[in-house]
Amino acid sequence: MVDPDAYAEVMKDLPKLSGEIITEDGPQPVSGAEYWLSGSQGAVSQFSGDAGRKRLSVHVRALIPRPAEELDF
Repeated sequence: MVDPDAYAEVMKDLPKLSGEIITEDGPQPVSGAEYWLSGSQGAVSQFSGDAGRKRLSVHVRALIPRPAEELDF
């Protein structure tokens, strides 16, 4: 994708990803930029390793529109 606006359109729903992290106070919801933090601060860290990357890929693909749905070619 060369057009940044087209890229932004396709990726617009990624901030909707959310999850939980475990803290001393118990499970805490995270979303938006906090979701993508590394280590124990972000939910995305649970997707390390091959199986985790595949699970994260499924989550991301579910939010990206299929070409026939929203994209004009």
